Amino acid sequence: VRARRSSISGCGGGLMSEQPPRLEIFETIDGRAMQPPEPFEKTLEAIERLPRGRELILLAPCEPRPLFRVLHNSGFDYRCVFVPEGWFEVHVWHSDDTAATSERLQ
Repeated sequence: VRARRSSISGCGGGLMSEQPPRLEIFETIDGRAMQPPEPFEKTLEAIERLPRGRELILLAPCEPRPLFRVLHNSGFDYRCVFVPEGWFEVHVWHSDDTAATSERLQ
């Protein structure tokens, strides 16, 4: 599964994998108290270091829509979920990890 349009509450219209793989967390960026564009910049820096088989998590005060296109065009999949406490949680991983995880499950 490469990527598809999402209909998750609060994150509609973004690209994401249908079924995200279960990966170990590499880093969590808490951008809830940061001012734009700092969460975006920190996420781009972190994905440069993100090893295959691991995931990055971004906690954001708003839906980071500009980030979604960059992730997709850079070879990453993501899952964006609105957290009822009032923020967005974005899980990011290498697109190849989705295919590798699917192959291991078959």
